[in-house]
Parts: sequence; structure tokens; C-alpha cells
Amino acid sequence: GAMEPLVKIEPHSLRITLQRAVKCLGTLKIHNQSEKTVVYKVKTTDRGRYAVGNNHGIIKPKNHAVVNIVVEPMGVLPEADIKDKFLVMHMAVDKEPEGAPQLIELWKTVERKHREDNGTYYYQEKVRCKLQLPAAVRAAIASQKGKEHAQLVEQYSTNTNPPVAFDGKKKDPPQDEAPSFNEHNQIKGELQRKRDEYDELMTYTVKLANENESLKKELANLKTGDGSHLKIMKEQKRTIQELENRLASHSTTNERESIQGPSHKSSSVSPVLRYGVDIVVVVILAFILQRFL
Repeated sequence: GAMEPLVKIEPHSLRITLQRAVKCLGTLKIHNQSEKTVVYKVKTTDRGRYAVGNNHGIIKPKNHAVVNIVVEPMGVLPEADIKDKFLVMHMAVDKEPEGAPQLIELWKTVERKHREDNGTYYYQEKVRCKLQLPAAVRAAIASQKGKEHAQLVEQYSTNTNPPVAFDGKKKDPPQDEAPSFNEHNQIKGELQRKRDEYDELMTYTVKLANENESLKKELANLKTGDGSHLKIMKEQKRTIQELENRLASHSTTNERESIQGPSHKSSSVSPVLRYGVDIVVVVILAFILQRFL
């Protein structure tokens, strides 16, 4: 006959909110409501997805055990919530197992007998587990699905004819054409491309944020340093002065050459070079102002 449960499990159904690339934790409590010592075992439907801490244990009368359900980190979040189940098995024992190896061996023996005799040697209860996406992600997906649905309706609705006057004969209403297989694949491909672009954008944003952070730290180090930043600024100013002097002498040479006529090849590219050096000076000035002021 069916065995009466000796324990109470809380909660009956588990909800764990996922976060990308982070271990997420859920907790089960198993209360021993009986006057006997109870042993328990917790099984999962997906061993690759979960790590179950304390999946075997002993609970003394009127005590409880805490079982940690750890969701392994996910590089990419799923597109929808995931539903799984855990099986919590338990039974009373007259003699308490002395350690973990003995407890594991006891469960192996009992489970084998349970299968072979088709009898009932322990009580089992299913606990539903729902891995749910963060609220912000759920809202974004719902919004995106709404937009996609509206676009599909607008794109593929061909029922644009005005209503026909009733002439006594029953007519079938015009039917919307369903998108063809090729069109469906095109839409899927386009969605995938958009997702890829979004992922690239997110990666780039994180990279920029990191670079910004490191530049801030560099600036802070310079400000709190031993005055070495003033030395660097002086060197940069000297470099700019040298460039300006070179530019001035080059302009003079260029004017002389334009009066005398082209004496060698460099005169033909000198306007470009002059503007190039101007640009370099402006860029260097802008960089230094941004970095040290």
C-alpha cells in the first residue's frame, strides 16, 4: 500500500530567477514531522543544468534539512522560462547510517529492491521548478513579440477589398494568405540577424564602459601622483612647439618654391602635408586637453 509522508517539503514549487553568466540559487526545506529518524534523497531531471547540495541526508525527529538547488551559469539566457522537476524521496530508518558512503549504499539497495519487487519502500514527492527570466528581459521579449506580430499582420494581410453588396448568394469571406515557407525562413533569418546585431552592440557597449573606467583610473593616478603629469604636459607642449616651428619653416619653404617654380617633387604635395600637420596638431591638442584638464 501507499506510504504516508513523514516529511513536509517547502516550497511545493520552486521559482528561481535567472541571471546571465551567474550561478542562481533556490532552496528546499524538508521538515521531518515524525517521531522517527528519516533519510532523504533528491533527484533532478537535468543533471547538467543543476548542482544539488546535500542531495542525500539524515533528518532527526522534528528537525529539518536545507537543500540548495544551484543553477549552473548560462552564457546565453533562454528565450522563455524553463520548467523542470525534482524528486524528493524519503523513508524512516531504525538505525541511522554512520556516514555518507553508508547512506548512499542504503539508497542504492532500497531503489534496487523498489524496482525488482515493484513494492513501495520509500515515499516520493515531485517538486516543480520554474527557471524564470528577469522581469526586464520578459518585458523586452513581450514587447518585441508584439511588434513582430503587428509587422507580420501588416505585411501579410491581403484582405484589402471593400465589402461586396449582398446579392442573395452566400459568399465565402476573403481569406488572408498565410506566409509561404520561404517568406517564413526569411523572417526567421532577419530576426536572427537583428539578435546578432543586438549582441554585438551589447558587447561593444560593455567594452566602451570598461575602457572608460580604465581611463578614469589612469587620470586619477596622474592627479594623485608626484607631479609627473606636469612633466608629461611640458613634454607634450614642447613637442607641439617643435611641430609648429617645423610647420612654419615648411610654409616659408613652400612660399619660396611657389615663387621660384617647382624645384623638386615635395612642392607638389606640400599643401596636403601642410593641412595634414595642422590636423595632427589639433588632434594632439584636443587629446591633451581631454586627458589632463
